[in-house]
Amino acid sequence: AQQQFHFTYIRLSGILDSNVLIFHQDQRGKLICNFVYLDMILDFCLSLNLSPFVEFSFMPKAFAKHPDVSLLHSSYISGAKNYTLWAQLIRLVINHLIERYGINTLLSWKFSPMRSTYIGVDSLIEPEDYLTMYGILYDVVKREQGLYLCGLGTDLDLVFQSNCAFLKQFISYCSENHCFPDCITIQSYNCIYNVLNSSISINRFLNQTAEPFPLSDDPCYMKNRLAKFIRILSQLNVPELPIVLEDWGFTQWQRDPRNDTAYKATFLIKNVLDNHQQFDFMATLKLSDLMEETSTKLQLFHGGPGLMTVNGIPKSPYYAMLFLSKMGNHILLQDDGIFITRSGNNLQILLYYYCHSNHTANHNYQLSDDPYASFVTGPSRQFNLEISGIPPHKYREEFRSISPASGSSYDTWIRMGSPNTLTEWQTEYLQQRSLPDYKVCVETIHDTFHFTTTLIPHEVQLILLEPI
Repeated sequence: AQQQFHFTYIRLSGILDSNVLIFHQDQRGKLICNFVYLDMILDFCLSLNLSPFVEFSFMPKAFAKHPDVSLLHSSYISGAKNYTLWAQLIRLVINHLIERYGINTLLSWKFSPMRSTYIGVDSLIEPEDYLTMYGILYDVVKREQGLYLCGLGTDLDLVFQSNCAFLKQFISYCSENHCFPDCITIQSYNCIYNVLNSSISINRFLNQTAEPFPLSDDPCYMKNRLAKFIRILSQLNVPELPIVLEDWGFTQWQRDPRNDTAYKATFLIKNVLDNHQQFDFMATLKLSDLMEETSTKLQLFHGGPGLMTVNGIPKSPYYAMLFLSKMGNHILLQDDGIFITRSGNNLQILLYYYCHSNHTANHNYQLSDDPYASFVTGPSRQFNLEISGIPPHKYREEFRSISPASGSSYDTWIRMGSPNTLTEWQTEYLQQRSLPDYKVCVETIHDTFHFTTTLIPHEVQLILLEPI
């Protein structure tokens, strides 16, 4: 994936987990550190030319206020019972990173506290806990070393709860203590949390033992909530700070069969194109369905949020990322379902047909055996393109398409007969048969390129023109 997409950062959550074995306390309570596993993780990331985006999470069990609540393994979402010790640990980690990698290297990394989204989860983290952790990190990471520190780490729906109470508290804290972050970090999952009228259950939020939160009926959920968020920041007189999308997806949940379909390609492309100019940078969806937060089903396609399956077979959003990576830097046209760019004399045309889930599927989670049945679809959509001002030349024209018919490993798997266990030959067949549709031709263009095409629901087409 890194060879194809050239990601800049890799987000690392959980480096303070007990299973990373960073520290132990001697009989007198002194912290004794061992950074072997941490160094192995960071060295691997750097070997792929990825700059670490380090989230100082989760809370080590020995420090946790709530050591009785965790994810499936050793991740504790909690404030600290002793912030003096926690601050010592943070300082030891930062000093080690500087000693091993050098301050100049660390200047290209990003650091953040545990995300404040967890404030809404059974009150495992109180607002005061988050502010204390943030303040300690600001002192150690920013004031002492001049490194890049992120915050708020909230969700685009949760941030508006209680009249933006925690956002206002965070802004007030930063203003009073002169500690605004270098960027504002947020997440977006299309979820509506406030309909619960109660605190969010740890079981629902983390262990996913019940149905998911309702999803928004707004097909432009991220765009509209982000615009509202930016307006509120302006009203609160927050300095103009970059906004970073640190995590996002179609839903919070990792067992939604719609996550596997060709829909995810159009979801990814629509949201990137709708919002890329508002964000300093955007995280991708999860890279893999191989998630440690919950135990995955044995079935290959189980509704996971990744770009690829647990055994590395690309899903439709993987190819959507690949399409986006082909686009140029100079935007010629952006409209509903169409995005045209240029790089030199090369032309890139991206077309997509996005369809949103219906109200019943969003709010009652009533899905049939066919996950496509939950979408509101219309007739095929025709695009008639006429692009003038193209230098006269002979051009190679490449056409690629992602749809339920091609570029979707889930749909190919269904057509195979939905085998629960794949043989080596079946795995290879599935990968080869799931590539986007492709064709190429050569045409001499005199100033104007004419092109007509028809898209079915959930389809993405990429047209590349290159002079030869």
